[in-house]
Amino acid sequence: MVDRMAEHTGREINRRQELLRGLRLLAGLPHVGTVADRQQPDLVRRVVAELASRLERREQLFRDARIVSVEQFRSRRAAGLRLVGCR
Repeated sequence: MVDRMAEHTGREINRRQELLRGLRLLAGLPHVGTVADRQQPDLVRRVVAELASRLERREQLFRDARIVSVEQFRSRRAAGLRLVGCR
C-alpha cells in the first residue's frame, strides 16, 4: 500500500484506505479516508457498510456493462469507456 502511495495520487488509486489499529501514523495521508479501530465500533460498522455499498454499486456497474473481470474493465477504460460511478 505504501509503495502505491509513493507512486500515485489518491485519485489515481481510487481507493479509500480504511486502516485498523497500529497504522494511525498513516492517518494524515491524502489516500486515507478513515482510520477506525475496535475502540470505535460504530465507526467500524459505518466504514464496513460504506465499503459493502461501494462494492455492490461497482458490481452492478460491471454487470450492466457486461464486464467480467478487472482486466476487461481496465482494457475498456484504456480505450475510452467511462462508467458512471467509476473513476
